[in-house]
Amino acid sequence: MQNLTIKKINDHELLLKIKFLAKEEKRLTQEVLDHLAEVETRRLFASRGYPSLFEFCVRELGYSESSAHRRISAMRVMKAIPEAKEKFEAGLVNLSTLTQLKGEVTYAAKVRKRLRHSNRSRRAVGIRWSYSATQFASAFSNSQSSRGHQNFGHKENG
Repeated sequence: MQNLTIKKINDHELLLKIKFLAKEEKRLTQEVLDHLAEVETRRLFASRGYPSLFEFCVRELGYSESSAHRRISAMRVMKAIPEAKEKFEAGLVNLSTLTQLKGEVTYAAKVRKRLRHSNRSRRAVGIRWSYSATQFASAFSNSQSSRGHQNFGHKENG
């Protein structure tokens, strides 16, 4: 039924509708990520019998494994780096970009933990501090393309 309606609208209306839907999709994705963060905070996946948020997303919400991974990774990056959420809401980064940054956030958390439990210097602890600082500094500074998407030193997937 929806296909027949789409075929009957003129080009101008079709373009207006697809732009509206794309904007709505981005808004809904942000809302989903916000809700996932709260589900994780409350550990509601565990009370539903799932061993992880990932399993909850795949089996309860029906996401593919890759879609679940992207959403969980992006949500965790946004929790760790408030600027990431702002950039996502502004359309300057997307789920894939935030997923790529997840490794850097995980690494930074390990750095903080190791520093907390060590009285030694950064060098003695064996941390690549300058690399981590450089990655985070460049992560949300200037964009590397005219659309504002950044690759954070990772290879782009074609």
